[in-house]
Amino acid sequence: MTMAVGFLCIKGVVIAADRQMTGSSYTFQECKLGSFKWLNGRAIWGYSGNYDTAKVVGQQLESRFGLNATIQPSDIQENLKQALLSSIPKKESFQNLFGVVAEGQIKLFVCSGSMVTDAGRCEIIGWGDSALGRYLRGLFLKGLMLPTTMQAAVAGIYLILQGKNYDGQYVGGGPDVLTLSLDGTMGVIDRAKSGEWEKELETIEGWTVQTFNFLTEPRITPEWISRRFEEFNSKAESFCSKVRGATG
Repeated sequence: MTMAVGFLCIKGVVIAADRQMTGSSYTFQECKLGSFKWLNGRAIWGYSGNYDTAKVVGQQLESRFGLNATIQPSDIQENLKQALLSSIPKKESFQNLFGVVAEGQIKLFVCSGSMVTDAGRCEIIGWGDSALGRYLRGLFLKGLMLPTTMQAAVAGIYLILQGKNYDGQYVGGGPDVLTLSLDGTMGVIDRAKSGEWEKELETIEGWTVQTFNFLTEPRITPEWISRRFEEFNSKAESFCSKVRGATG
């Protein structure tokens, strides 16, 4: 099992994934994200499934979306389908997320086998089929209609962090994050950077829980309420400022 999450953003797309590969009797770490481009477009992708199959999928994508190819946006979905059809063995469970930018259009696709469909604002594959994964996705969808790529990147890191915390047997390592902006610029958040964000997220989560516990205590005085709000607001503003100022 693995976990990858994709987001449709206001000016781009984001895909994040853990790094843990699980074999029949062993595990190892490997990036599960990739990218490819053609003359009038670019894409990022992530997968859940067999490592060797993923390599074949990558080769087919490079072949069908060559550097010198011009592909109409309306033909991208069919090209993805054909690449997957020629790569994935029948009855093998293999899932993909594709984030695409082409001629001013932004798309996020989710694929099960060779079936390619629109993913909407957010989708999780692999561990995302769990009840907790779906809950976290629903929590994200209650937020902004379309996030910035950095908001989505931080959200992806948080979702995968929960996967590692609650199902570490199958979700682990990373996360790795790729961002793709409307102008074709691609950003990379590697394990070192994402690890820093994990620490930030765990700190702000802990402070949120502690603050609500503190403020709902019947014996708390108005002075302590005011002081606690000031402390929490300071930490929240520091975290939010880092997200606003960060780049992929």
